[in-house]
Amino acid sequence: MSARANAAVSPPANGPANGAAPGLWWGIFAAPIAWSVDEVASLYFHEGACMVWGSPRMFGLPAFTVALALIGLLMGGIAASGAVTAFRARWALGADTGQGPTRLDQRQFMAHAGIILSVLFLFGIVLRLLTTFFIPPCTSL
Repeated sequence: MSARANAAVSPPANGPANGAAPGLWWGIFAAPIAWSVDEVASLYFHEGACMVWGSPRMFGLPAFTVALALIGLLMGGIAASGAVTAFRARWALGADTGQGPTRLDQRQFMAHAGIILSVLFLFGIVLRLLTTFFIPPCTSL
């Protein structure tokens, strides 16, 4: 094969194969964004629930509780997908080469950061989801 044909087959030195994969970025940003959406929606629904006298009911629960649970489950799923994506990316990267700071080290760091961030923010979403069922929104402590 000629050098020109070989260049067409192999990715460029700074191309996507050597850069950070989108999965690594998903692992880092999915859970914090999901947690933020979960918190804003929770504040919105809790405030509205306290202003409604006769709250409609779904499945034997107040409608806002069902809405908060659905939002929490959806956002928890997004956060969990970030953790799984980061874990799979870390698994696919393999072991460190021991050649000093390389792009592989950067990608491994991003995968570790994605796993840690996703698990921590998923924990926050789960805690908020649990409070939906155990703490009434309109009571003062």
